[in-house]
Amino acid sequence: MSSLPSVPLLIHTIPVLDYIPDNRYVRYATLVSIASFCYCFVLFVYRLYFHPLAKFPGPFWARTTQFWLVKTLISGQNAQIVKAAHDKYGPIIRLTPNDLSFATTSSWRDIYGKDTGRKQFTKTEWYQMVNSGFGEHGIGSEPDIDKHAKKRKLLAPIFSKQAVRDFEKLLVATFDKFTRIVQLEGSKPEGIDMSEWIHKLMYDLMADLAFGEPSGVMDTGGDSYWVNLVNNNINVTAFVEAANRFVKVDFMLKYMVPKSMLSARDEHVARSKAATAKRIEKEAVLKGRSDMISYFLKDSDYKGTSIDEIACHFSQVILGGGGTTATVLTGTVNHLIRQPDLTRRLLQEIVPMFKTSDEILAPALSECTFLTACIKEGLRLMLPTPGGMPRMSHGETVDGHYIPAGTIVYSHGYTLSRSEENFKDANGFHPDRWIDPDNTDNKAASQPFALGPRQCIGQALAWDQMRVILAKMFYLFEMELVNPPENWEDGAETYFTWKTNDLPVAVKRRASAKNDPIWTRVQNKN
Repeated sequence: MSSLPSVPLLIHTIPVLDYIPDNRYVRYATLVSIASFCYCFVLFVYRLYFHPLAKFPGPFWARTTQFWLVKTLISGQNAQIVKAAHDKYGPIIRLTPNDLSFATTSSWRDIYGKDTGRKQFTKTEWYQMVNSGFGEHGIGSEPDIDKHAKKRKLLAPIFSKQAVRDFEKLLVATFDKFTRIVQLEGSKPEGIDMSEWIHKLMYDLMADLAFGEPSGVMDTGGDSYWVNLVNNNINVTAFVEAANRFVKVDFMLKYMVPKSMLSARDEHVARSKAATAKRIEKEAVLKGRSDMISYFLKDSDYKGTSIDEIACHFSQVILGGGGTTATVLTGTVNHLIRQPDLTRRLLQEIVPMFKTSDEILAPALSECTFLTACIKEGLRLMLPTPGGMPRMSHGETVDGHYIPAGTIVYSHGYTLSRSEENFKDANGFHPDRWIDPDNTDNKAASQPFALGPRQCIGQALAWDQMRVILAKMFYLFEMELVNPPENWEDGAETYFTWKTNDLPVAVKRRASAKNDPIWTRVQNKN
């Protein structure tokens, strides 16, 4: 019976080893190197020519390894680099041997929609990081299709039409505080960083809505826990996403993630649970207050839902609704200030409608076509999730191509929204494209709230907030950029979401609103 040759015999039968020094360990190392090279060579050939996704183009290192995408994820220019790859290689590209990015309008429906007879694409393991530490999945991270549907139904009362209208009272109260800070800081020579303070406004508002506990930053003018949480960890999260390409999330969280991030996670989980429990306990004495917990307790079938799960839901609502809305508002403000003719048109629409800023409320603003067009254009350019939303295929077609089970796919919204094939002067801010009936832009390419059963559950709330905040800001203030760069977006970082640049703005009261009652209110609070 024959047997496999021993390693020493192999060493003496490979001719190239005759040229290697007669040292056992050197020859072992050489043999391992040759074997590794041969393995990599065969693997590269397979991935380039015989892999099920071999027909799709992309950068060489993307088609053969994970390293191209890993480098892209941690670069801080994720969306921009992937778009450049699409521009070079086409509408469907490989980001890794097993990842496909689509820059086609039909991919939105195919990947994220729900069509009878089609297998749904599911959320990938990466989303485990979103709920890490809570022990239960929230609305934004639940991978199971049926469980997600139940959780969406559980939270539906919070985002009902009536609830969203009632939440406007907290929005108006928080905006008053924002107005006081903008007036004080914006009058300084260096102006106010509008990006920073719009983010603080939104996180403070969302924390008040979700937990009944504003951070207090709008009263003190200090740091925001929520803003710091995101800014201090967004790039680390990208590192974790990149490392997830090689090791499992649980192992990574235990052995690879910096202790500072784990400490921040544990603090965040404990803080969210405590705030949730405290708000639920206070419901009996807060009758009449309209916030998310009040609607959840009143109209949801929440019996049996753990504090862990409730806290995870509302934590994700804050993180998902605060930063994304703030980014869109900041980008829209930047573009409107840079184009005075657009500001004039906005004022011509809203000023005649309202005697004072107190009358500026969402129901009336929904009829403002130019305001709505400005926000749609802001959503297109500052897409809330520029890095894409990964989904796992279970063996289904996308854009006419069969995608094998286990393949990770994305609709790359940043590329779709910035493509000249979809939008004329795609990087320009042109609200009229959403109004002009003769405009031929492919507007279906812009899907800032996604599609299907997992589309943003809070989009009605986000629309109300953006309309009210934007209208009130321009109604009350004249704004001018301080030492503006040619392009504010240059250098802005893109991960799963945006990390925007500073936006210094000089502010003064608008003459048409000099006698507005809001000035008396905020003056009394100074």
